[in-house]
Amino acid sequence: MSSEEVAQKVKLLEVFKEFPIEKELSKYEPKEEKINVKKLKAFKNLEEKEKYLVLKTKDNKRIYFDLEKNKVLVEEAQAQENSEQLKELLLKVLKEVMQLQEVPKDKLLEVFKEFKLEVRSSKGTDQYKTYYLRTFMPKENKIDFDKLKSYVKSLQRRFKERAYSLQRIGEYLVLRPKKYEALDLPIYFNTKTNKVYVREKDVKANPRLLSYILFRTLSQVMSLEFTETKIA
Repeated sequence: MSSEEVAQKVKLLEVFKEFPIEKELSKYEPKEEKINVKKLKAFKNLEEKEKYLVLKTKDNKRIYFDLEKNKVLVEEAQAQENSEQLKELLLKVLKEVMQLQEVPKDKLLEVFKEFKLEVRSSKGTDQYKTYYLRTFMPKENKIDFDKLKSYVKSLQRRFKERAYSLQRIGEYLVLRPKKYEALDLPIYFNTKTNKVYVREKDVKANPRLLSYILFRTLSQVMSLEFTETKIA
C-alpha cells in the first residue's frame, strides 16, 4: 500500500497540532521535532508503508511516523472513537522515541507585569469611609517555596472539601482547588524564574476575585509592597 493510498483510505491527523495530547491543565509538546528511529525500530509490530513507519498495537490502534518530516500521525476515526485511550498510548510510545515536555495548556499572563495585582481597601467609619486602590509589587523577585508548601498544607486542613493541591507541570508548581469550581483559578509558580502567572481566560472572566486570591496567596510566600491611590 502506497502513502497516497494510505491517505485516500484513512484521514490522518498530525499529533500535537491537530490531535493534541492534553491533560486537565497541561499538554505535551516535543522539545525538538525529531524522532529517534533506532528506538522506534525496537518496537514490535512495526510495518513499513512507503514514507510511513506504522506501529500497530494489540487493540488494532495505529500510529504513523513520517520520518522524512519528523511527524507523528493518527487515524481520525480512531481519534474520535476513543481519544483518551489513544492519548495514553501515544504518550507511552512518544516518551520512548521523542523528547517531550509538559507545559501549561492555557495562555498565561505574568502577575505584576501583564496583570497588575490591585486590591480595593477602605479607611474610616461606615459613615465617613474612604476607598483606596492598592497596587502591589514584590520587594524582591523571590518566592519562598517552603512557605508555599506549608500554605497549601494549611489550606488542605482548613478546606478539605476543596481538595487543594500543588501540582507539578514542567517548570511550574500549580496551586488550585480541584473540587471547588467557583474558585478554580490556578496560580502558576515558575520554580526557575521565581515568576508568578495566571491564565489569561481567568483574568478576563473574574479579575477582582483573582486579584483577591492572588493577594491572599502571595502575601504568604513573598514580600510585597504597595502604592495606594484614593478612588472615592
